[in-house]
Amino acid sequence: MLSKKRGTLVLLLLLVCFHAALAQFKRITSSVGQKYPMPAFDMNRAKDSVYTRAVADKAHELLAIEKQKPPSLRRDSTILRLYNYLGALYRETKSHKDSCLYYGKKMVAYAQSCRNVEFEVKGLFQEAYYYRNIKTNTEASLRLYLKAYKVVENADHDPQVFWRICYNLGDVYTNIREYDNALKYYQQADSLMKAGTGLSVGSAWAYQVSIWQGVAIINIKKGKYDVAEKYYRLCLDNLKNVPIKGNYASVYDDYSDFLRTQNRTDEAIEYRKKAETIWFELDKFENLCSTQSLLADYYLSQNNFELAQQYAEKALSLPRKPRIGVQNSYRVLYLTESKKGNWRSSLANFEKYVIARDSATAIYNSEELYKIQSQFDLERIELKNKQVQDLQAKELLNIQQKNKFDQLKSMAERQRFLDQATSEKLRSQIETQTLKEQVNKQKLLSTDEKTRQENIIKTLKIKELEQNKVIEDRSRNILVLGLTMAIILGFVLVWYNRKLRANYRELKSKNKIIEDVTHRIQATEISALRAQMNPHFIFNCLNSIQLFTAQNEAEKASEYLSKFSRLIRLVLENSRSEKVTLENELETLRLYIEMEAMRFKGKVSYHINIAEGIDTSYIQIPPLLVQPFVENAIWHGLMHKDAGGTIGVEVTQPNENLLHIEILDDGIGREKAAEFKSKSATINKSFGMKVTNERIELINQLYNSTTKVQVFDLQNQQGQATGTKVVVEIPI
Repeated sequence: MLSKKRGTLVLLLLLVCFHAALAQFKRITSSVGQKYPMPAFDMNRAKDSVYTRAVADKAHELLAIEKQKPPSLRRDSTILRLYNYLGALYRETKSHKDSCLYYGKKMVAYAQSCRNVEFEVKGLFQEAYYYRNIKTNTEASLRLYLKAYKVVENADHDPQVFWRICYNLGDVYTNIREYDNALKYYQQADSLMKAGTGLSVGSAWAYQVSIWQGVAIINIKKGKYDVAEKYYRLCLDNLKNVPIKGNYASVYDDYSDFLRTQNRTDEAIEYRKKAETIWFELDKFENLCSTQSLLADYYLSQNNFELAQQYAEKALSLPRKPRIGVQNSYRVLYLTESKKGNWRSSLANFEKYVIARDSATAIYNSEELYKIQSQFDLERIELKNKQVQDLQAKELLNIQQKNKFDQLKSMAERQRFLDQATSEKLRSQIETQTLKEQVNKQKLLSTDEKTRQENIIKTLKIKELEQNKVIEDRSRNILVLGLTMAIILGFVLVWYNRKLRANYRELKSKNKIIEDVTHRIQATEISALRAQMNPHFIFNCLNSIQLFTAQNEAEKASEYLSKFSRLIRLVLENSRSEKVTLENELETLRLYIEMEAMRFKGKVSYHINIAEGIDTSYIQIPPLLVQPFVENAIWHGLMHKDAGGTIGVEVTQPNENLLHIEILDDGIGREKAAEFKSKSATINKSFGMKVTNERIELINQLYNSTTKVQVFDLQNQQGQATGTKVVVEIPI
């Protein structure tokens, strides 16, 4: 009992000491309960050195606190996030740019030690950004991006990380003019983005537009201008989904450059001005200077010297100017002044242009020298790393040889132990043999007793064998009976299964025959209705010709017969097809209306409007589906109106699977037409409508479609009839 109390006291004492130790390491949490609080960083104050120093000091303090913790309590993810945060912070500031590279390398090394692929890739991104954007060493940044690509490719990678690497590789390869590789990685990034980007919808669209923009630039370099135009149109059509205005201006600038190469200078000026407006709103003076200097160059090419001079002077008046913008502006000014004959001013601007050009060349040469030096340093570091790796390989070989020697030694000790065990086993066998011999001697002394016991044992064995035989016979009979029943049952099941399958195949065949017969019946009914409709239509046309000829107007009768011959040819061709093109159907409709207009002596006018973008030669509809509604509008709506009227046909396509056709007339309306007692018109003209409605029902049944017809009465504000509208919706 006393020992249990002592154990309890010791346990309580250990718990108190453990909590006291934990109290020395306070848990760092943010206001929203994060385990790795990061000080908020305002990007608009990135150039304020006092502010950035204060934020960096806070991040360093959090990093020091986390590193002081024991390994069991230390969070590797928190340290990695702080390294990433510090690298990103120094990347955006004016001073301590090299710290971006320092924390990128720290992050890569620490992530490799704890096998964190995500932050290893982020560290490589930090290093690549430093060499590409700060040191302008494209080759070094490319090497780092390719390393990140291999790391993610060999690991169980996240597509949301992989597409970013492919996007950056496409951008870098474009800069170094390796367009095939650039196109390959852009296309891979585009494919991976479909699996998810991990970004907001707006940011995802911004990257998507950037990929299309890069692909367009690559196709310009390859001379594929049609493909480039296609991708630029994709960018322009989807810019509305991008929340970043700078992306708008970038696309406008690039598209303007493309238009300039195609000698479409007016369009190039239009898009360059759009970019100018956005750069001005964002206070991006470097971009604004480049845009205005190029506008000056465009106007100079059009001999508009006043605007060229204005834009060049605007570009030079900005507070921050890139070298290329200054150089181009002075070039435009000296050429403009020379065109005007102001040689003194032209000479002054030419001297400034030469100074700007030579300065840019000198800076470019120094940058190239730095790139070569950086590449040499990187190769030297790689050589040193290779030497270290060779030394490590030698040490590993020595360790392996030592391990092999120890293994051989262990095997020899094991063999010695086995030999010893074998010797002891032989000794034990000899002792056993001696004991057996002693037992045999004693057995010889009691032979009679042994014989009696053997007889008893034989008797018992005989009885046991007889019992076993009976049991075996009984088991054999039961097994044979069971196998026989199982075989019979198996044959019955196989026979029944085959019978079911045969019945199923027969039923399926019958259903298929029924479906084929039904389909043929419906198709035959549609053909019969179409055959009824065509004679009806031809009969109406012949009536019109007869009426016109009776009036002894030979010239018009000849024209009427010419149109009728074209119309009858189209009708006969259409009657042989289940579907015709929309272009063919509208041509038939136009000829019919013109013939009716001639018959009513100009009282019928018409217009057929087709929405932009509809391919009438591709879309197909059933023949003579619209004509009966136009015929009904003329005979019922306009025939009883002294002044005549207008028939309008509007063809639109709300979506790629639906065709919308409206037939409008300004006739007397359906209600007033019903009051007329002209039975000849009513009976004859309703026949075409009836046949058309029956055709639509059968077409919907046969093709499982939803062709719809709706009729609306049009009225003015006083409630008087002003005509009729028929809406036909045809799935395509």
